Amino acid sequence: MDSVICIDALMLAALQSPTALRCCLSQREPVSLTCVEHWLRMDLFAAMPIFTTIHRMMLSVYATGDSRLPYELPGAAMDFNLFFTASYLNHRIPAYPKLHINSTPFDQRTTNDKEEVSFAGERRCIETMEAMLKVRTLPSRRILLRHLSSVVGIRLLLWLLLEIPKELLLAWGSNSSTGVDAILNSHFNPANKGGLDAPHNEEDEEEEDEEEEDEERTKKTAPGVAAAIAAFLQRTPHEDGPRFVLSPFLLAVVVEIRRRIKREAEGNSPSEFTLVECVGHVLPQRVEDGRPRKDPLVSESFSLLPESTAGASEGLATQPRMQKLYQSDLVMLLLVVTSTPTRRSLPCSERGSRRGSVLVRPGIHTFIGLSDGHHELFEYLLRKKAEKVRTSKETMESGYFRLLYLCLLRFKNLSSLKILLSMTPLFAVLGPHDRSPFGDLVYAWTLDRDLIIRNHLELFLDTFWNELYYRTLEKQYDEATIAKGRALLLLDKMMERRKAYSSTLQQMWTSAHSPSRVALIKPHPRNLAVGDVASFLQKTLETPTWSSPHRAVAGNVSLSEYSDECLQAEEHVRLTFESLALAPRTYLTPETLYIALFSGPQQNLILLRYLMIRCRVVTVCANPLKEVAVPAMEYALRVGNIGAIESLLTIGVTLHDYIDDGNLAEDMFLCEAVPPNKVAPLLGIWKQKEEQRRINPLVSYGIIRTVQSAS
Repeated sequence: MDSVICIDALMLAALQSPTALRCCLSQREPVSLTCVEHWLRMDLFAAMPIFTTIHRMMLSVYATGDSRLPYELPGAAMDFNLFFTASYLNHRIPAYPKLHINSTPFDQRTTNDKEEVSFAGERRCIETMEAMLKVRTLPSRRILLRHLSSVVGIRLLLWLLLEIPKELLLAWGSNSSTGVDAILNSHFNPANKGGLDAPHNEEDEEEEDEEEEDEERTKKTAPGVAAAIAAFLQRTPHEDGPRFVLSPFLLAVVVEIRRRIKREAEGNSPSEFTLVECVGHVLPQRVEDGRPRKDPLVSESFSLLPESTAGASEGLATQPRMQKLYQSDLVMLLLVVTSTPTRRSLPCSERGSRRGSVLVRPGIHTFIGLSDGHHELFEYLLRKKAEKVRTSKETMESGYFRLLYLCLLRFKNLSSLKILLSMTPLFAVLGPHDRSPFGDLVYAWTLDRDLIIRNHLELFLDTFWNELYYRTLEKQYDEATIAKGRALLLLDKMMERRKAYSSTLQQMWTSAHSPSRVALIKPHPRNLAVGDVASFLQKTLETPTWSSPHRAVAGNVSLSEYSDECLQAEEHVRLTFESLALAPRTYLTPETLYIALFSGPQQNLILLRYLMIRCRVVTVCANPLKEVAVPAMEYALRVGNIGAIESLLTIGVTLHDYIDDGNLAEDMFLCEAVPPNKVAPLLGIWKQKEEQRRINPLVSYGIIRTVQSAS
């Protein structure tokens, strides 16, 4: 019995006669794809040609049947979990069910390239599901949760949720299977439209009686057939396990996005409301609570590819990591891989005069343009997750950063990517043992290299160039990661940004040979990374040099912080930094303040004042991967750098602070940190600033504490 194979009439017709196949598919009774489905699970390469032949005939029948037949053709159903399996993702059969039969295959890579799975393999699955939905074949079962333990499976699910009929989508939002069965039954038995679909009469009853007699005759004449069929079907039983049920929040978001996409496709004007306004009634106040009707858990671990598709040669990049995904994470991914416009308008106030001028009435909105309707909801969810109180273990188990960054090249709008980058903590995500290892990212981006990249990776580098520099400097990444990073030109572009940053700082603190009252720098042609933005400050560079490098810093005290020269110089520093076109939080850092204080022959007071007073950077750190940032004055006292201490006192840093857990005052430690002959001049500068602060409390520089300001 185990050697018996079974095929039904539909498969036999597909193998033998196109006319018979067309006849099978043109019947009023729903067609059964059960046998084909079992063959696809048992032997994909043998069943795929038959499956493709059946689908192509279904396309032809459904294209002409509605106009030629006096009844509406019923739909069909099959288990779409088949298309989520690794075997279907991996197959390279050129002929498979798709709408565009003569289209060229997506993958032009070698047959041994497993990297095809994420892009071309995923595209094949989407094409197959799209083709089956086109011929009215619906999913007969919900998607298994175990298929959502990979990013590829999650993306396939999100695509499917946007394409299945709305009635079935709403039924998937309920734990009960009654709604799904009712939808499928109505799909198999369409509404009557006259002709042979008129109400049942005696002829219909006679046909049913004949069918019952045929079934009884078959059971009597062939008692072993049923057992053979049952044995065949048991070889490839349907997969079982917990299935995906949409939460009310995810369901509302999917329904609203579908409505907006349909509205846009029909040529209607964009919605006046953002997505967050439309789903506000189900907006979660708490995320990642695991409750079934709030934010249920989807997977406790996930990988980029289905587990059986990844070989041992790929290493850790394709292995599942113990990170949790919730349905709110799926909502965020859906928001960034889709985009619908929102019409933005502002109410105009009533204005005009009595002399017949144009009067704009209140309540009339002035159209000012379109924006992404998903941006606001995506930002809301990101902030909710960032505000969630977590332990260190819970932080490492959080998987939304890794999920989003693995799909970075698929972001529809750069505005959503900018929000994600701005809310990602630096030096806490891209490490080899952090939440989103850089090795996993470059592997995923290599798989998606056929996509139109636009400026996605450029924006990524504008935020993480400094972190990547230090991590590559410390050799935290293996050779495979470095090779993939170079193939994507990430490391080369990272070094370009690092050189531009270093060149800019070089301009600002190499004024030891031509110091001025405001310590500005004449741009060097070779090191000039930005334009000649300091030409208007040439007059400030004409002051005579000081005889001592230590006196060059002290001479800056005579210049008021509110003078035109000082304000212009500070504006020059701001413009020079902004000309780097990098994320400000990547260069307004303790590392930059460390370079400005301790890496040059002389400190630039304007640069220090801009960093410490205007930008509130008050700590220093030479290497963020090795050291913890400490207050600038404390570090200067510990290393005994007199020039740095003098510069800090000059711009208003106080000595009314404590170090060593509050056991030692900084003014007392100053006497031990510097030679005795330097103590009195330094204390004099400090007392002078304290006197200025006491006389005029409106002095803007104030006291620079060792912690950052709330502003």
